[in-house]
Amino acid sequence: MKKVIYISYQKLRDQFKEDFFINNLIDEKIEFEYWDLSEMFSRKFEMFQPEYVVPIINKIELIKRIKENNLKSTAFIIHITYDGTSLKLFRIFTKLNCFIVYISRQPLVNFLPTTIIKLISYRINFQTFKLLWKPRKISKIIKNYIALFYKQSGLIKPYDIVFCAGAKGIKFTGVGWQKDLEKSKVIAVNSVEYEKSKKNDSNLSNTIKEEYAVFLDQYLPFHPDINIIGNNSLDPNEYYNDLNKFFKKIEDNFSLKVIIASHPKAEKYNEFNFFENRRVLFDATKELVKGCKFVVAHWSTSINYAIIFDKPIIFLLSDQIKKTWPTSYLYTIQLGQLLSQNTYNLNENYFNFKINKLSNNTRIKFIEDYIISSNSSNYNSSEIFIKVIKLS
Repeated sequence: MKKVIYISYQKLRDQFKEDFFINNLIDEKIEFEYWDLSEMFSRKFEMFQPEYVVPIINKIELIKRIKENNLKSTAFIIHITYDGTSLKLFRIFTKLNCFIVYISRQPLVNFLPTTIIKLISYRINFQTFKLLWKPRKISKIIKNYIALFYKQSGLIKPYDIVFCAGAKGIKFTGVGWQKDLEKSKVIAVNSVEYEKSKKNDSNLSNTIKEEYAVFLDQYLPFHPDINIIGNNSLDPNEYYNDLNKFFKKIEDNFSLKVIIASHPKAEKYNEFNFFENRRVLFDATKELVKGCKFVVAHWSTSINYAIIFDKPIIFLLSDQIKKTWPTSYLYTIQLGQLLSQNTYNLNENYFNFKINKLSNNTRIKFIEDYIISSNSSNYNSSEIFIKVIKLS
C-alpha cells in the first residue's frame, strides 16, 4: 500500500499518533491522512489540527473523497467499532470495495450476553433486567442485530487485515467479529500497554515517597464518546462526590493516599478541582500502576497495566451507573468475577475492604487473551505494522 487513511470520529491526539503507528508512517515517509468524521456523528470538529487532518461533514463528501484515491493502493484504517450505529458508514466502504484495516491494540474483555436467554442465564435480578430494556436500549439491540445480519450475509465486507493483540482481541472489531476471524488476515501485535510497560520509566517514581493506590480515571461524566454511543450522561456532582467519599474510606482503611491517573481527554481537570485536592496526574498511568499498592478502577482498558505488573484491583460501581449504564454495570461485575477481584458499590457502606492478589493462572490467561500473542511478544508492533502495510 502506498497510502494510509485513518477513519475516526475523534480529535487526533499525540497519544493516538503513537499508539496507532502514525508516527511510524511519518518516519517511513508513507503518505497518510486522518479523516475526522466528527460532524457525521453529531460531534463538533476540533479546529487547529495538522494539515493531514481532513474534516468530513457528510456522506456525500466521504464518498467523493474515497473515490479521489487509488483504491488499489490505499488502506483505510477504520478506528470505529462496527455496530448498528456505524452500519451505514461500513456500507459505503463495502460498496466501494475499499481495502479496510482494523487495529485492535486496546481490546476490551467481551463476554456480555446478547440474548434474553443468556441474560436470564446470568441470573440478573428483575430490577436490573428492567433497566436494560428501556426503549433506547431495545432500539440499540435491534440495530445491532440488523448490523449482525448485514455482516453475516455479506452486505458488510470483513476487514482485509486485522492487527490484533491477544487471542480474543479480534472480538473488538465489533458485531459479527466471527466473520472477521474467518475471512480477514489476522496479524498478531502487542497491546499498547504491554509495549509501554517495556519502556524506561520517567522520574515520577522518585517524586512519590508515600504508599498509594491509583484510580484509573475514565472521565465518565464528560467523556466525549458518550453522545456518539447513545448513552445518557452521569451527573458529575453526584459521581465525583460518591468517588471522593469512597476514596476517603480507602485512605483511612489502608493508611495511604489515592492518586488519580487522569484520562487523557479530561480537559476539565485543568480548570476544576473534582477530586478534593488529591493528586491528579496526566500521562503517567503506567508509572503510577507500577508503583502502587493496588488499583482502583471501573472498566478502563488501563487495567492491562494492573495485570502486567501483577497488582490487585478494586472495581467500582454505583447506583447511578447501574441506572444510567446498566450494561457497563453488568460488564464491571463480570470483569471482577473473571479476575477474582472484589467489586464495591460507591453508595453502600463498607467498614472493611479486601484486596485479592491476582491468581497466576488467571493473570497468564488474561495476558494471552487480551494483551500479547505468542507470535508477537518478542517483536515491536510498529515494525510488524509497517512491514505488512508495505507488502499489502
